[in-house]
Amino acid sequence: MEVTYAISKREALENIPPEAWMQSRTPQGPISLWSLHPRWLAACFGSEFQRAHRDTDPLHDLAGCFGFVRQDGTYAFLLFSKRAPLQTYEVEWAPGTSRACPCMNGQPLQNAEVIPLEGNPQVLLLRNAELGEQIQFHIETLESGLAPARAAREIAALEPWKRVLWWYLAVRQADPDTYMKKLHQAFRQFLESVPLNGMTLEHLQYFQAQRLLPETLPEVRQENMTQIMADIRAQQACFNSPHARLVPRVFMAVDAARLSVVDAQGLVMIGALKELQGFVQRELLKLGQTHPEIKRLWNTPNGRAQIMQHPTVIALMQHPEAQYEMQESTEKAMRQQGAMTGTMGDVDSLLANKRAMEMYYGTGGNRQRIPPPPWKIYQAFDPNEPQQSQQGSFDILGSLGLRF
Repeated sequence: MEVTYAISKREALENIPPEAWMQSRTPQGPISLWSLHPRWLAACFGSEFQRAHRDTDPLHDLAGCFGFVRQDGTYAFLLFSKRAPLQTYEVEWAPGTSRACPCMNGQPLQNAEVIPLEGNPQVLLLRNAELGEQIQFHIETLESGLAPARAAREIAALEPWKRVLWWYLAVRQADPDTYMKKLHQAFRQFLESVPLNGMTLEHLQYFQAQRLLPETLPEVRQENMTQIMADIRAQQACFNSPHARLVPRVFMAVDAARLSVVDAQGLVMIGALKELQGFVQRELLKLGQTHPEIKRLWNTPNGRAQIMQHPTVIALMQHPEAQYEMQESTEKAMRQQGAMTGTMGDVDSLLANKRAMEMYYGTGGNRQRIPPPPWKIYQAFDPNEPQQSQQGSFDILGSLGLRF
């Protein structure tokens, strides 16, 4: 006779490693919602659920709430009690339900109920009279509070994007030739047909999925603004020099002193200003936090060579943005120094050495130029950097100045 053993959701969840959870993101970056990888979902729960998620970082925090969505669209929730530590509520919920009776550790609770909060079917309220406890949560995002709060945050998250994208319209006014030739046609048509105040999160996510916009805005802080204003003025001073054609024409009508941080992010994104923190640097810093072996190797002899062979780093370096930055960094080193050299503390030296160049670009006549990301319609001009004649093309060589 075959004997089977039932395992509870809580037992299954306790045996899932942190790396099986994937953090969700909004246009402004990651949010406090982690989804279980489909392979782990199938391995732990079979085909019962189409997705599972939790509300806290699996690496550092105990979850307050787990949510499950079944194939038929019904929900199951596992919520940790704050009044009875280590005890959990189990809730079964179907769309259209007006009331449900929760369980605690598998036993029905007589003096507890789950109802829609203030009639909102997306937000539930669990009340346990015996413990004097109330827990409210959104059925999709698990966040506490009313659903409109999340909608308000999404609207607020879109505001800097709208201002950043306004700079493309400024380019259309100041430099229509670049606007028409460099900006992707589909995105250009969107800007010309949908007012920026009518832009939605779905619009943004669509163009990000098409890789016509970056996943996040460039890294710019208030403390960077003094240097940014100096960079803009240095470029503007070259409008009356032999290098005038290399200066982004959008700067002709810009008053650097009146720019906000979001304006600076826009100018960086369209390519008129250099990245303060490029794609490679951002991703390496993230890997240093999530992969202890990378962080450990970074400051060891020959550690950087080993890092370059790490599967995650190899995958990172194959990303189009990474390859473009590596190309620009390598060519800057070649142009300025006549050879690819640098200090071990400088990411430029790691990315610009001959081995990396041959690995990622090819050698000799096989090397092909990698185009910039489609949202960069300018190449930032540095008056202090040696220039090569580009016949007015997009391939004016720039620098990244990456630091780990």
